[in-house]
Amino acid sequence: MPPEIPGNVRVSVSNGVIHIDWLGSAPVYRLEFARDPGFKVPLFNHRQQGHASHLSTPEPGQYWVRVVALGEDNARGGESKPVKFSVFGW
Repeated sequence: MPPEIPGNVRVSVSNGVIHIDWLGSAPVYRLEFARDPGFKVPLFNHRQQGHASHLSTPEPGQYWVRVVALGEDNARGGESKPVKFSVFGW
């Protein structure tokens, strides 16, 4: 059975770090980042165990992130709704 869809994704940006956390039961997740809510041109992915991640901020701009549950065999499970966040320059 595939892992459940990650929920309650929260994103905050402070001091040059993106803080992301979510709820879910998968053993591993992939965080997918894009500049558009449809993820037509993905920017990068980050594999993460647990329910939180802290990453360095990219260049200033508007971004979208979604959390994808991965099964034990790394098969793609459900994905969260995209969440928009902004990174501001000095």
